[in-house]
Amino acid sequence: MTFVTKNTDIKVILDMTAGIYGDITGKLAELSHFAIWKLCIGKDKSQWKITEKIKQILLQATKQPSQEVLLTAWREHAPEHMHDLERRMNESGVAFTDDTLMEIAVMDALLKNPANPDFKSTYLYWGRKYPTVGFGTKYSEWLVSSDPQPYRSFGNGSAMRVGPIGLVAGGSVKNLERLVIASCMPTHGHPEAIRGALAVARMIWESEFRVVSKKDLLGIIEREYFYDLERTCDEIRKDYRFHSTCKDSVSEAIVAFLESTDVQSAIHNAISLGGDSDTMAMMAGNIAQSYYRKIPEYMVRKVQESLPGEMLETLNQFEEKYFKQKFVVVH
Repeated sequence: MTFVTKNTDIKVILDMTAGIYGDITGKLAELSHFAIWKLCIGKDKSQWKITEKIKQILLQATKQPSQEVLLTAWREHAPEHMHDLERRMNESGVAFTDDTLMEIAVMDALLKNPANPDFKSTYLYWGRKYPTVGFGTKYSEWLVSSDPQPYRSFGNGSAMRVGPIGLVAGGSVKNLERLVIASCMPTHGHPEAIRGALAVARMIWESEFRVVSKKDLLGIIEREYFYDLERTCDEIRKDYRFHSTCKDSVSEAIVAFLESTDVQSAIHNAISLGGDSDTMAMMAGNIAQSYYRKIPEYMVRKVQESLPGEMLETLNQFEEKYFKQKFVVVH
């Protein structure tokens, strides 16, 4: 179901909006993290600390995700690194990344054939249409191949795109797992990639269909998918670096959600860890939206402003066909 916000006639799209917003915000924050890394070059590792200046930059980048806000923050706090940051922003192109695009592809596959989705076809269709949104080298090669074959990636691409399955795979965990595994196999058939996708989808599915507590969710994921969720965000931050594997990013994104109090803080927690920010914020945001069932209006508007019309249309169609729960839009 679509909603209309107060004082406007613009329809807002609510399913998976928080995850897409997390992707958009995380992309900008990731550029900022790169600039932070540049600040650390030549320093002893013990000096790699997030200073109060850097905290302010990240805070502004996550609360108001725009290039203008981020550049303004860096001009104020670290002007000597502006040139490199501006160059990377100009090279980065569109607002969203492959995370959002492949989530749209999953929705498209579920719309066309809910029982047996042809994920490979929709991955190829959308990926070839938008080939410059940040795909990894192997995935890019797979997209342009005349005969794309599975290559068993263990990257977190499997977990970033799986959110829609958790929303619609009602009935049984077995059905959820069947669809999740099918979504992984064209590109991410490695056991670690499948495990990560199953964990994220299960968090969303449990929140959507069983409305369980965080304690229950933690127990399910640790017991059935063997992830360590006992660490805190503060403990993770101490030594965490960029990782694009499921093994080293899925549990971190889940912890970011577990420590949150709302959708906003889940996304902020994920980004604050300093890793693969767009992907981790997307995973945490998708889980949080299903759990909290509230989303700020500014997130919805940012998604509307950032996605092409055909992607918004797929979101609309997916929502009209599947979406059952009403979320509260927080003004």
